[in-house]
Amino acid sequence: MKFPLKLIDDQIVANIILSSNKYRIGLKLVNFIVDTGSPKSFLSEGDALRLQIPIDSLKEPTPIRMGGGRYQVFKTKSFSFFFKKDDNETHKIEMPNFFVAKTAKKSDQAIFESQNFPSILGVDFFMMNSLSLHFDPNSNIMYIELKEEKSK
Repeated sequence: MKFPLKLIDDQIVANIILSSNKYRIGLKLVNFIVDTGSPKSFLSEGDALRLQIPIDSLKEPTPIRMGGGRYQVFKTKSFSFFFKKDDNETHKIEMPNFFVAKTAKKSDQAIFESQNFPSILGVDFFMMNSLSLHFDPNSNIMYIELKEEKSK
């Protein structure tokens, strides 16, 4: 099963529809940058605010450094990711936990940068969901593939 990707400004982008009953989010489009250099996947602060996720009520932030800044990563609960397949059907991947990244700095510049930082699909998402990335920009071939289980 293949989920097409796009190359936008030299970044691999996955257009994913998210929903969450826990956070009262209907079907909302979020553009994720596919980043195989990132060990963690997360929603950016800007996307979390747009989706009206109450970041300040999330518990147990973990401090991390990325992109030259200090961030806090908060664990969320219960998201559904809907990927559009080649045939325009969708495939749902349930994530019982996901993360939101928010700047740890209080300056206006740090907040602005954090709210404009992209959401990321990192290596953990691919590993947890048995996904592989196929990327050949010279042939304009790029997609995520889910290995289909064989019938027993």
